[in-house]
Amino acid sequence: MTPSLFTLFGKSINDFFSAKILTLTLFPALFGIMLWGSVLYIFGNEIYTYLSQMLLGFMPDWLNTQGTAQSILNGIIHFSLSFALYTLFGIFFLIAILLTNMLFSIFYTPFIVEYVRVKSYPHLPKAEFGSLLECILVFIKNFLLFAFLALISLLLYLVPFIGSLLGSFALFIVWYLFFKNTTFYDVGSSSMEESKFQYINQTRFFTNHAYALSTYLLNYVPFFNFFLMPLQILLITHYFFTRLDEMQSIKNSR
Repeated sequence: MTPSLFTLFGKSINDFFSAKILTLTLFPALFGIMLWGSVLYIFGNEIYTYLSQMLLGFMPDWLNTQGTAQSILNGIIHFSLSFALYTLFGIFFLIAILLTNMLFSIFYTPFIVEYVRVKSYPHLPKAEFGSLLECILVFIKNFLLFAFLALISLLLYLVPFIGSLLGSFALFIVWYLFFKNTTFYDVGSSSMEESKFQYINQTRFFTNHAYALSTYLLNYVPFFNFFLMPLQILLITHYFFTRLDEMQSIKNSR
C-alpha cells in the first residue's frame, strides 16, 4: 500500500534540508526572481497601460456619456479590469518562476533521484530511460501545448465581473497539468524503466493526481514557493520509489 502523503512529505523535508539538496535550491530560485522581477519592474507599467487601453477600446461608447448609472457601471468595469490585470501579472510572475525552476530541474533531477534511491531505497536497482535531450524536448513539447491552452484560457478574463475568477481557475488547471506531465516524466525517466513508468503513470489515476496536485500546490506558498522545486522533485521521487517498491514486493511474493 502506498504510504500517506504526510509520510512521504516528512521524508522529503528531511532530505530537502540536507546540504547537498540545499545547494540545488538557491541558484535557480534567485535567478528566476531576479530575471522576471526585473522584467516586470522595467516593462510592467507599459504593459499594463497598453492592455488596459486595448481592453477599454472594446467597451461601448455610451459608457462614456454623462449619467449616474453610466458612471457607476464605468467605475465597476474599470475596477474589474484593473483587478483582472493585476491578477494576470501575479499569475504570470508565478508561472514564469515555475517555468524557470522546472527548466533547471531537468538538469538536477537525476542527481536528486539517485540521492534518494541510495539513501532510502538501496534495495531497488538503478534504472532509467531516455536522455537529457529527450527530457528537454518533452519539456518544450508540453510547454508549447499548454501555453496554447493558457492563451485560450485568457479569453475568459473578458467575461464581465467573473472573468478574473474563470480565467484564474482555467490557468490553474492548465499549468497544473503541465507541471504534472513534465515532472512525472523527468523523475520517471531517471528512476525506472520506461515500461514501469508507463504502468505507474496509467494506473491509480486518482492517487497519481492527488500526489501531483498536493505537490503542485506548494507553488502557492507565498515567497517560499520560489525555493521549493527540489522539494517537489523529492516528493514525486519518493512517491515513485514507493510504487516501485510495492511492485517489487508483489513480484517477489509470487
